[in-house]
This record gives sequence, C-alpha cells and structure tokens, in this order.
Amino acid sequence: MEIRHLKLVVEVSKQGSLTKASETLFVSQSALSHQLKELESELGIVIFNRVNNRLELTNSGEVFRQYAQKIIQQLTELENAVKHGSEGRLIKIRFTQEAYTSYQWITEILKEVNKLYPSAEVNLITESPKKPLKLLRDGKTDFALMVFEPFDSMYDSVPLFKDELVLIINRNNPIATADWIDTNLINTQTVITHAGPDERHMIFEKAGLFKDLEPKKFIQMEFTEAAIDMVKNDLGVAIMSKWAVQSYLNEALKIIRITKTGIYRNWHLVSLKHSELSEPHIKFKSLVIEALSEK
Repeated sequence: MEIRHLKLVVEVSKQGSLTKASETLFVSQSALSHQLKELESELGIVIFNRVNNRLELTNSGEVFRQYAQKIIQQLTELENAVKHGSEGRLIKIRFTQEAYTSYQWITEILKEVNKLYPSAEVNLITESPKKPLKLLRDGKTDFALMVFEPFDSMYDSVPLFKDELVLIINRNNPIATADWIDTNLINTQTVITHAGPDERHMIFEKAGLFKDLEPKKFIQMEFTEAAIDMVKNDLGVAIMSKWAVQSYLNEALKIIRITKTGIYRNWHLVSLKHSELSEPHIKFKSLVIEALSEK
C-alpha cells in the first residue's frame, strides 16, 4: 500500500468516478483502475460498488477512506511544518554581516518574514563576523552579507550594491574643510576603524586603499555607534562604510571622500551553493536582494 492508493480512494469518493478523479489527480483513468484493483487485491476487500453510474464506498471502503484522509492530512501538516516552520523551531534563518554592526536595513525584512512565516526564527550570528566564509563552511550561518566576492566555486554569490568607503570627521577638525582627502592628510590623524591590526591590511588593500596609510594612531572600535561617538567628541576620524554610518550622522559630523575619485566596494549576499534552502530561507534571500539592490 502506498500514498497514491490513499489519495485514490479519497478522491474517487469525492468525485464519484475514476474519470473525474483522474483529472484532479493528473493520472490516467486506466492507471487509476489498475491501482484500485491492486489495492483491493492486497487488502482482500471491495472498496467501491457501482451504483447508478457512480462509484460508492462499501462499508469497508468507508473505513479505509476515513483512515486514509487522516493520514493524508497528517502528511500535509508534516510537510508544512518542515517547509514553513509551523511547529516553532523547525526553521531557523541565520545570517551574519561582515565587519559592521549596523543592521537598520533588516527591520522591514524581519516584518515581512514574520508576517509570512510567523513561527520562523531569524537569528543574527555575531560569532566571528569578520570570518563569514568560515561560518558558512561550518554550517553556523545560512547567509553572509559581505564585501568582496568569494571566488571558490562552493559559494553562491549575489551582487547587491556598490558602497563607498569614506572618512567620518568632526566639523571642527582643521582638515574638515577638504572636499576629498588623501593619505598624507589622513596620516596626521588618529584613525578609528572596525578592523583590528591583523585585518586592516587585508581590508584596505582589497578596497584599493593606499598602501602607505600610516596614521598617528589606530583605534579599533567594533561598534559603529561607539566609533561615531568618538568622532563626535573629536577623538579621531573614522574610516567606514558610508552605507553603514548614514543613520548615525548629525550636524557635528562630516563625510569626506577618500581620494578624488572615491574608494568603492561591492557588497554580496553569499551562501553555500549546494545547501538545501526551505521556502522561508528562499523568501528571506529574495527580500534581502530586493531591499539592498536598490541602494
């Protein structure tokens, strides 16, 4: 006995004929007739009698239909639970964002995911955000929002938007009158960055930033809000993503372009190429692409 036999009995009992049931089950009438004979032979009972050109359930057939309908309903509930996380903790959408602690962009996406999949969990993975590919490889995150496209074929990378790396400076700083700034001027300042000593070279080099960047002092500040607050108090200048700092800016601060033409990087949404994504995961991915591709 197979699931197709259960569906056959339930559908024929609704439609009253093999012909009509074949249209809704997308199986030929002859195939359904063969399946019905196969099932009756296996069970040793007659499931349908023909009454006035309509197939009617026998007593044994009605018992079979009741159980078949319950089983089909339970299988449907199981499928929905796995796909949509309707049991609460079955579907977890995990993402991480490389380097930055600014997540204002995610609010509207979370609202939409919660509306479509109320029991799905969306978790921000803050462990090792500067090593997003390792988090993906280790199965600790499903998506990574990151600068610089990975070239390994194991990753699926969707380009999102171009972001400018800029200098955030207090307007009272003597060099704040410049329209753009070069290495020599930055080197006269204390520079605040998210990156630690081992990461600065990689980040600045990949971004096309100067090899001769040697400021008076580097201060590492992982939290964007704290770094911006230091700049507000004129304790240094910050090299940051223009996109990440927009919501923190006020009249005390100024954005200055780095080099005359600017320093730009491309953000990507990255996942493992052959990972199995549920419907909520696929929807989350499409919402991120839709939201951030517009920037």
